[in-house]
Amino acid sequence: MASFSKVDDNLMQIPPELMQFVKRDTYSLLVKGNSGTGKTTLSLTILRALEIRSNFFYISTRLSPRQLFVNYPWLEKFVVRENIEVNDPSNQRSSLSSFEDARLDEPESLFERITNQLMDVKAPIIIIDSWDAIASFMDTEARLNNERVLQTWRERAGAKLIFTSEDSEDNTLDFLVDGIVELKQKVYRNADIRQIFLAKLRGTKINRSSYIFTLNNGVFKSYNHYDPSEFLITNKRINPLSKRDRSEHKTSSPLDLPSNSSNVKKFTRIICESLSIEFSHEVQENKIVLIEVDPVITPNVCTSFLAKIIAQFLSNDSNIIAQPVPGIEPRLFLDFLQPYLSRKLGKNLRLLHYSKNDTEISEFIDEYGTQDTSSERFKRLKEVVSKVQSQRKNKILMSMLMLDDFDNRSDGDFLFSKIIPFLRFNVDLSILVSIKPVRYKELVRNVDMLLRLNLLHNTLLLESIIPDGHSHALSVHRSLGVPAVTLDCLV
Repeated sequence: MASFSKVDDNLMQIPPELMQFVKRDTYSLLVKGNSGTGKTTLSLTILRALEIRSNFFYISTRLSPRQLFVNYPWLEKFVVRENIEVNDPSNQRSSLSSFEDARLDEPESLFERITNQLMDVKAPIIIIDSWDAIASFMDTEARLNNERVLQTWRERAGAKLIFTSEDSEDNTLDFLVDGIVELKQKVYRNADIRQIFLAKLRGTKINRSSYIFTLNNGVFKSYNHYDPSEFLITNKRINPLSKRDRSEHKTSSPLDLPSNSSNVKKFTRIICESLSIEFSHEVQENKIVLIEVDPVITPNVCTSFLAKIIAQFLSNDSNIIAQPVPGIEPRLFLDFLQPYLSRKLGKNLRLLHYSKNDTEISEFIDEYGTQDTSSERFKRLKEVVSKVQSQRKNKILMSMLMLDDFDNRSDGDFLFSKIIPFLRFNVDLSILVSIKPVRYKELVRNVDMLLRLNLLHNTLLLESIIPDGHSHALSVHRSLGVPAVTLDCLV
């Protein structure tokens, strides 16, 4: 029997209320949604979430079982391939575990086989994908009668019965089934966002009625609502993750650099490809990225996200000049970094901060004056860049600055006349982070990439505004009391 790692479990996640519901001994569930909204993917993911490798009956009226395995390659590890063809006479099985090709079957004979399975097999899970194709051949009276018969036999057999339906307006099954979920897809800022709505889960308390989800890589994955407490560091003595732990946290995030990366263009290309936006090979090497952060998001969330970017560069022996998010002390900033790294920080990191409160880490800190003007802070930045440049030996130099500290109303054009030109010609990759909404349209015209970290339906999203690309959902996993973030493309 195939084994599945924790990474596989993380790839497939359904809302907690729905998970609690489908774990019940017996129930009937109706999955509604227009064509292409993910009904089949959700149904298959429920099988995986329940670890059901046998005693199931999947009736497909749209696709052949073989095509299902093409569309959902992860099924290869979950179901024995030889057992997918029910109509193969050479395939003799003593227990129910199959995919049924019902595209050409008569509704009467198919309905009879379903009831026979409910009578003959103890506590099976039966998925009818879709019920519309079967019910459309019955008149109204016959359909209502057959739906009642299915419910009766389902209760007697202690079975789990899942229907899918593309007709959201048809409510004939609504009063019979125990649960109803509806999948919808809508356009948000030129990107498609998918939501699952929990309309009815009999016997299960619905704490949140909707979740954003993705169908990336042919799997259904929903995202928990934003909880600031998940981004707190609860273990004060932090050690780097083991090699095994780091591999479990590694994802296809746009923040991952190849180990042989030698220039910032490769990093930019990875961001573009991962965010599903077009990469231009004609752009200059020195890049400026602007990240806008929704003010309601806590500094810990922003720091967790930025720490992963910085750690990836540090792991490739690049040089970093970084300014912690307001409200995050240097020691805490280093704590967010440490879990991603397999060795000590070394001398590749310089932190720009207002004070040296922690003498233990003073080697990392270049101090700002608390009352410094933008000009004085800029002068200090140039000194640090010059110092690092003299030591970097052709390695990547990345700077990460909090834009709000340089964006003084009294120096409206200082950012454009001094800071942007300096970064453009002296730093390989500059990331400007704005906690407040950006006031200057001119700034947006001077950056190569604009990303936005915000909340949509209480879900953390990273949006690519310039260039236009897919949104990514941000989720957090905790190890040793430290938050580690991942990004998943919403498709």
